[in-house]
Amino acid sequence: MDLIQLNQILKGRGNNTKNIENEEIDVTDTYINGEAISPTVNTITFKNCIFNGLEFNAYGIIKPNLKIKFIDCTLNCKTIFEKCTLHSLYFIDTEIINKCFEIKFCNLKRLDLISRYKQNKKDITGSFLKENNTILEHVSFENLVHKDGVFEFTENSIGDNSLKSNPISKSEISFKNAELNNCDLSDSNFGDVSIFDNANFRGERSFLSNNSEFNKAFFNNVDFGKTVLFNGSTFKDIVIFNKCSNLSKTVGDFSGCTFRNNLFFDYSKFKDLTFKNVSFERNVSFANCIFNKITLKQVLFEKVAFFDNIEILDLKLCSKETLRTIKQELQKSNNRIDYNKFKVYELEAHRAELSNKDWSDKFILWLNSISSNHGTNWMKSIKFTLITALLFYLIYFAFENLNKDFVINHESINYFITGYFKYLIPTYQSPFENGLSHGLFYVPFLIGKIVIGYGLFQTIVSFRKFRI
Repeated sequence: MDLIQLNQILKGRGNNTKNIENEEIDVTDTYINGEAISPTVNTITFKNCIFNGLEFNAYGIIKPNLKIKFIDCTLNCKTIFEKCTLHSLYFIDTEIINKCFEIKFCNLKRLDLISRYKQNKKDITGSFLKENNTILEHVSFENLVHKDGVFEFTENSIGDNSLKSNPISKSEISFKNAELNNCDLSDSNFGDVSIFDNANFRGERSFLSNNSEFNKAFFNNVDFGKTVLFNGSTFKDIVIFNKCSNLSKTVGDFSGCTFRNNLFFDYSKFKDLTFKNVSFERNVSFANCIFNKITLKQVLFEKVAFFDNIEILDLKLCSKETLRTIKQELQKSNNRIDYNKFKVYELEAHRAELSNKDWSDKFILWLNSISSNHGTNWMKSIKFTLITALLFYLIYFAFENLNKDFVINHESINYFITGYFKYLIPTYQSPFENGLSHGLFYVPFLIGKIVIGYGLFQTIVSFRKFRI
């Protein structure tokens, strides 16, 4: 069947429905417009058809009640729908092979480009461009497999209430179980509900949705691939990114975003996640997340942010500002356990940033680290106190007994141990009855006493680390 024969079928009067099945249609250098379709037709269905040739072009069809369906078809040609006003477009289990597929400047009530069965998905290859369209109620790319090229869905508006026949109805877009290559969804309005559950994105620029507007959005168990960008986007309602997992690859950037309702990232894993100049107007949760690196810079948490059980694998890549922000939010949420961890991380990051000119601060932080892990490890502080006290006591003991014949026996060992335990008492002046035989010997004695007092203080602080 050629395009002339196809036009004759579409123009033919009679039934409201035109069914074209099991045909191989040759399309070459022409297009279908509104005049090519009978005014009485409200449904055109292509089933098990193969379209060959250069281009299938539907241009300027203005029929608000017309439904066009492609079911189990193969499009082996460039396919374009431009400046059309239709009720709906359906591409169901339709294979598109290495060609350009475009829908632009159209007004639709519904657009479906789907596979009905997850186990028998039809592969789609080539470039996909859907731009500057208004779709009133429903868009679905469920179970769609796009293997190579670029998948663009840009500058589209979903759910324009001013044009809806029923403004109360909810508009929805779904990418559930889709597998898309180099997906760009930028500069679009995504309507009332957006569903991306179990989607998989691939390519060098695997997922872009910059300067877009979302209401309710669900990204459960999504693999965003190498890159996910939401720069400058606005999320007006609840957003869920739970269990998004690609720790080895995914680099995400939400800079310049505004979240006006609750945001959840629970149990997600990212290689690198960035939030710069971001406003969180409601509660936020990053509970049980794992990041290789996370960046929080100039972010505003107006409500509570939960970072319970968050894990950062490479702390050296995180800035002091990021670690401090997480620490502060953990303190606000009364999570003392994770707060103590991030207090240590922040101080270690600060020590790493200090130059050699700040040697005194670096020394203090180093001493706090080795003595008690910055007041969080009482076992470490006890070991530090006992070992350093023994070291200085040995120095003092050696000086004190230089000119004496010291024989190792039960009595001398008891003498040494008794003196050591007396030395551990901060207020005990001298471990020996006759005091110190030489004034110079007071140096290790006094330094050791200072270290003992410091170690005991660190032990007390560490014991109180869970105090609210």
